[in-house]
Amino acid sequence: METAWYMVVHKPAGLNVERLPHGFPSIEEWVHRYQIQQGVKKPYTGIVHRLDRPVSGALIVAKKKRALQLLNEQFRERKVQKEYLALVEGKPELENQELIHWVEKDQRQKIAIAHNKKNNKGFRSVLHYRVIRNYGPTTLLHVHPITGKFHQIRVQLAAIGCPIVGDEKYGAKTHYQPDGIALHAQRIRFADPMDQHPVLVEAPGEFSE
Repeated sequence: METAWYMVVHKPAGLNVERLPHGFPSIEEWVHRYQIQQGVKKPYTGIVHRLDRPVSGALIVAKKKRALQLLNEQFRERKVQKEYLALVEGKPELENQELIHWVEKDQRQKIAIAHNKKNNKGFRSVLHYRVIRNYGPTTLLHVHPITGKFHQIRVQLAAIGCPIVGDEKYGAKTHYQPDGIALHAQRIRFADPMDQHPVLVEAPGEFSE
């Protein structure tokens, strides 16, 4: 969807959100070029939030600086709700559960570490999941992150013995697709930054509820 103030795009797996050196493809560059093609002389591309490179799904991009400020405020106040679908290896012990870990970012290795107890280097990270269906060696989960920390969903699910399919960085043994893992940002709910009307956007993925 698109308004004069922002866009919600469907990010494919394997594509960076932010522009990087050496011309690597990114959503930021894609939106910039799209606006030029639409006749915008000085396009503004504001990254509101991020999805990991191997993750697909709904992503908000601001087209005006004021929209970026207002949307950032919604994220800071946790007014934005995101829902994911995750295909994981194995099956969680419980069908429905809230996970709480203290997630620490390892800057050198660019991975997250989940601690079961409070850790001075970690941030309290909370998500809720429910089992949608089991496929034997894999299980499809609906995931609702309450907080939004670095690699949070990936490391918290791995911490309970259910790494996301294709996520070798967190212990998965099953291949998914090149540059992608089986984690999809299915829905995002927020308030329109200009008129405060509720907005719900859904991005179709390779697996569904």
